[in-house]
Amino acid sequence: MNIEQIKACLDDALKLRVPRFAPDFPPARKISALEHYMLQGAHLDAELVASRHWLRAIRVNLSEQWTRLDGWEVATSRPRGRLTTADIEQAKAKVAPALFDAIHEAKRLSESVDDQIARLERDARTCSRVYSMISGT
Repeated sequence: MNIEQIKACLDDALKLRVPRFAPDFPPARKISALEHYMLQGAHLDAELVASRHWLRAIRVNLSEQWTRLDGWEVATSRPRGRLTTADIEQAKAKVAPALFDAIHEAKRLSESVDDQIARLERDARTCSRVYSMISGT
């Protein structure tokens, strides 16, 4: 799974909404709509969990690249003995802006994936309770 596929999965999850019903909507149709939503949500949850797995691997790879990055010293103005961690990070970001951006994008995507997994879990619990109330089970 690559970043574009992960973004597509997130887009699908962001579009999925719990069904809304008018007061006169027949119970059988409510149950059908809830079942459809819960199955879609379960499928997307599995896709998001896979996305989270691959994002973790991507983030490890990017972190290793960042750690091994050479040549950043030319982008510093302080003597080596006076460099802070922030100075080093800033210098690396100047030397490898694409890597810096990729690290931050992967972090943002990881947070979004986690948010959507949590939302789908909350929605599933809510739908399950509503389903039980409507069906009487």
